[in-house]
Order: sequence, then structure tokens, then C-alpha cells
Amino acid sequence: MVNESASNDLARNWEQYWLDLPSAPGAAIWDSDPSVNVARHHAWFGEHFAPTLPVLDIGCGNGTQTRFLGERYDRVIGLDVAEAAIALARGTHGDVAEFRRLDLLDPAAVEALHAEVGDANVYVRAVLHQLPASARPAAAAALARLAGESGHLFDIELAPNAGSVFRDVLSVDGSVPKLREVLAHGIAPAELADGEFERLLADAGLSVVDGGRSTLPSTEHLPDGERLEIPLQYLVARRGRA
Repeated sequence: MVNESASNDLARNWEQYWLDLPSAPGAAIWDSDPSVNVARHHAWFGEHFAPTLPVLDIGCGNGTQTRFLGERYDRVIGLDVAEAAIALARGTHGDVAEFRRLDLLDPAAVEALHAEVGDANVYVRAVLHQLPASARPAAAAALARLAGESGHLFDIELAPNAGSVFRDVLSVDGSVPKLREVLAHGIAPAELADGEFERLLADAGLSVVDGGRSTLPSTEHLPDGERLEIPLQYLVARRGRA
């Protein structure tokens, strides 16, 4: 059962985060260049995404990665819970994609979107892991609903060892200010436990057809000048049997 109060608090935290964040590219820790982000992911989901279906970018933020999708698919809609993020995305990338607010935990809004666009290919980048544990099953069910019977889901989340990486870098005073800014807004990047990712999708009626591990070359640098690499895990899934 979704804790509605916790969900609303998180939505407000994201709204304030995007309002406070400088609009310059790379201000967010995950806002790395598409060449090392969605372009890398495209090698894994491209063969599964039917070109005739629209693409939904869930958790699109300021639209940096959505632009890559919009230049390759006929219809792309970037969706985020924060209106401030959507405003940034529209202002910068509105020429190649649509952008709208969507709360993935609002069943009526999810159903309305599916009724409008039909089955879709769904691209998700680090959304499930930062939701309260009680809300993750509902979010996974929403993703399955948006994919429908003919779409595919690509979801990339923090890997189980991401927490230890964050704890290590945060142990150095004054390090990783972009990560600290996320935490200061009440957004906790909690990794999914071993097997939890697969269980969430299976319980939502999705079958995994591909998956693996990767890293995100973040926009954050460590005190020694090295770029912070964030451990990730990804799955590609669809309705029915794998």
C-alpha cells in the first residue's frame, strides 16, 4: 500500500530541488552527456523498442536525455513529477519532444495517458530506487500499464553496491557537493537490494528479456579529480513470457 503522505513529500522535494538547481547543463549529478548516458542504453534497448510506438521518458528531468530519444523516434514524451523540471525541459528541448508532468503513483493519470497514446516503449532512468519501498510495486505496475501488451520497458536503476560507493565518497568532508545537494532536499538515493528489481517487474506482470550492469559517469568529480562512477543495473522487460 502506497504511503500517500510520503509520496507527496517526495514530489514536493523534487519540485524544490529543480527550482533551486542552476539551469546550466551538468548541474545535476546525473545530467551527464547523452553520449555516456542514453546513447549507451540505446545499444541495449534499441532492438526491442518498436519504431511504430511512442516513447515515454519517465523521470525526464530537464530533458537532456530526452532530446537524444526525440531525435530518433517519431513521438517522444518526457514525463516528470516536478513541474519545474518540465519547464526547463520544454524551454530547451521542446523542439524535439513533448514534456508533461506525470505522477507515476497517480493511477488515474497513468490510465489517462495510456488511453491517449496507447501502448508505448517506456524508458526509465533511476526512478524506482528513490521511491519509498511501499510505493515501488505501484510504480512498477504503472510502468507495466504504460508499456501495455506490445511495448517494452527499459529501466536502469542504482545497483546493490551503489550505497557503499556513496557512503565512501560522502565520508570525505566537502566532497561531492552535487550529491550532497540531492540529499539536502530530502531525496535519498537508495539502491535496490539483490533480486528486488526483478521481483518488482515480475509482480507487475512483466517478463525480463535482457539485463546487465553498467555505470553512470556522473557530472561529479572526486577530490583526486577522478569522475564519480555510479554503479547501475538495467532490465528490459515486456508483457507475457520471455
